[in-house]
Amino acid sequence: MADSTEIEKGLADSGYSIQLDSIRLDSLAFYNRMRTLPGYDGLEAIAVNGDTAYLSAEADRDSCYIIKALFSAAPGHMPQLNILQTISISKPAGAAGNDGYESLVYLEDDHKLLAVFERAFNGRRVVHCINADLSGDEAIEINDAVGQRLPEVCIYNNLLLGLGSSYTDNRHRNDTCSSLLVIDLQTSKLSHLLPVANKQCGVVWEGMVKFHNGVLLVNDNSNGPKKDPSMLAFLPLNDATLPKAATEAASQ
Repeated sequence: MADSTEIEKGLADSGYSIQLDSIRLDSLAFYNRMRTLPGYDGLEAIAVNGDTAYLSAEADRDSCYIIKALFSAAPGHMPQLNILQTISISKPAGAAGNDGYESLVYLEDDHKLLAVFERAFNGRRVVHCINADLSGDEAIEINDAVGQRLPEVCIYNNLLLGLGSSYTDNRHRNDTCSSLLVIDLQTSKLSHLLPVANKQCGVVWEGMVKFHNGVLLVNDNSNGPKKDPSMLAFLPLNDATLPKAATEAASQ
């Protein structure tokens, strides 16, 4: 975790090392439980509401997992993440390997969880809308003419924003292209909002979160030289950038 003042210092001075705090979890029981899930191949995303965490787990099969867990701590002991419930949600036709739901976002007002599949197939992308108690799963097909990989989504005012990325060389991630996208669940449409510049070849933006009057982006440097740190960038958003309906709703 990083305090907002630390992030602001890092954005103001590219040479500043942001001080991070970590929370140690007694996670042995959690991961032992996860390994019992058929085809389990790692965690992809997390959304938190109070002491409740929702996690997306990828699997090398025709479905993935959504896990509901609770953070708890006994006096004198490390916090634990205790699994309350697990459900399977199917992958769209055409998905292969461990492709999964890389993006989760919790809609606090609606008490809903959105799980967005990382890839589109035949111009369609699947979004699952799930009740907070993991019941009432509704699969929504979104018209997606952009077709980029979608590693992250977040809520900005009343907009559901997506972070899109694509590259021509799957091994070296050259010719990368990142975009900010808008997902409209009412019209079932995903559209391009604006391009996101990459300052160096091979950089793919993987994480995004609302911050002040814009979004913070973090890149995935796992395929580059390991000595290179991940980069944090701030992308400001304003009335001229956002769709008109969104800015009007935000100003009310």
